[in-house]
Amino acid sequence: MNKKRGNKKAQFKIQQMAFMLVAVIVLFGFVLIFFTRFQLGTIEKSASEIRREQAINMLHNIAAMPELRCSSGSEINCIDKAKLQGFMKVKSNYYPVWKNAFISKVKIEQFYPQGQEYILYTGTSYESTISYSTYIPLCEQEMYDFNCTIGKITVSSKAI
Repeated sequence: MNKKRGNKKAQFKIQQMAFMLVAVIVLFGFVLIFFTRFQLGTIEKSASEIRREQAINMLHNIAAMPELRCSSGSEINCIDKAKLQGFMKVKSNYYPVWKNAFISKVKIEQFYPQGQEYILYTGTSYESTISYSTYIPLCEQEMYDFNCTIGKITVSSKAI
């Protein structure tokens, strides 16, 4: 009789240990799930910030491109309309640069007075995009002087 009772006690202890192990594993599973969700949110926020910085850097890079920038001796950080019109003929050479930066659209438009719109790149259209823009002088050289108007560079990027 004692042997049977000892057997039941041992089985009860084994069951108790098994339930404790299952409970600990489930607890660690929940902790792992919450930690993963937290890390995923942090990574998404970082990716969004990096994309935003890339788009803003792209604005500055477009304004500073020698292919578009006004000739020396003129206004700093302006875009030459004649160079811009020439650039429109070879713009496809720059598609890989914009595509790799998750850029969906790059355009330059004459803002004031109303004028022309130059679309430098239209790539993959994403379900959600965010646009960044900056104003810049658009200048035309007339003999020895530059005639400038207000232009706007807009870069649309994939939003996360």
